[in-house]
Amino acid sequence: MVCKLIDKKNLSENAERNVEKEILNLEMIQSKGVINLIETIKTKNFYYIFIEYCNGGDLSMLLKSREAPLSEEECRLIFAKLAHGLKDMHDSCIVHRDIKLSNIMINFNRSILLQDGSLITLEDLVHLS
Repeated sequence: MVCKLIDKKNLSENAERNVEKEILNLEMIQSKGVINLIETIKTKNFYYIFIEYCNGGDLSMLLKSREAPLSEEECRLIFAKLAHGLKDMHDSCIVHRDIKLSNIMINFNRSILLQDGSLITLEDLVHLS
């Protein structure tokens, strides 16, 4: 388990609302392809967001540590896991707005997991338009 610590005093009202929405959205998603939210603790000054630990780091770190590029088969497997996580998010009416290598986590026990604070409900996305 890893704790994501967010200091409330550095957050604008809008940013704090976004943290609250991120927590609610992570609570809604039950997927083997999305980082697992374990628990959240809110105090006067901080948010403590406990999420699943990914022992392989993120995909960006993996690519930098390798001497050779990923094979076509490795890319196919990663993309399939990524698509599964995205489908589960979309089935929960949640959109990921920041898919990038550093938000694709690798867990050598369970595989590929999406993470990030850029989750938004479809309802909120419509209101942004």
